[in-house]
Amino acid sequence: MQKVSGLVDPIDGTSCFLNGLSSWCVSIAFVVKDQIEIGLIYAPCTDELFASQRGTGATLNGKPMKPSKATSLADGIVGMGYSPKSSIVATQKAFDYLFNNGGVFHDVGSAALMLAYVAAGRYIGVYEFQINSWDCLAGIAMVRETGGWTNDFLANDGLLTGNPVLVAAPGVKDAMQNLFAAAGH
Repeated sequence: MQKVSGLVDPIDGTSCFLNGLSSWCVSIAFVVKDQIEIGLIYAPCTDELFASQRGTGATLNGKPMKPSKATSLADGIVGMGYSPKSSIVATQKAFDYLFNNGGVFHDVGSAALMLAYVAAGRYIGVYEFQINSWDCLAGIAMVRETGGWTNDFLANDGLLTGNPVLVAAPGVKDAMQNLFAAAGH
């Protein structure tokens, strides 16, 4: 029997949605035997559909996505999320590392959208200390399909208990891994 999971986050970016901001989305992932097979993220306010299927690439409104060509943290925007589940100390260390290496950050309020933005080349990476699987698996699938790098989010029962998330455009993989290490992971 195959282990199959469908994960749906009907409103990722709930605080944004509740406060009338436009950065929220619907996120759907389909996982078979610890492989993310399908990822879909739809942002109604911008009418953007980010989609991926393992082995076939990823698209934004039907057009292929490509990650950023950045080679340093100073070459783009890093998405950094924070929630009450996060460690303040670890997050501060991640910020320190980012700022000391010329980087800037942005948090749109939706982890799913920030991950999709890495796949689309809008962000160069994303880090969050602790996140639920339904918030990030669709975006992780997209980043992988565009040639970006992600940590092994599903390790240590991440599907059920969550984990830290780290994703990067290919040219900043090492820099993002150093940020992750600086945060204490």
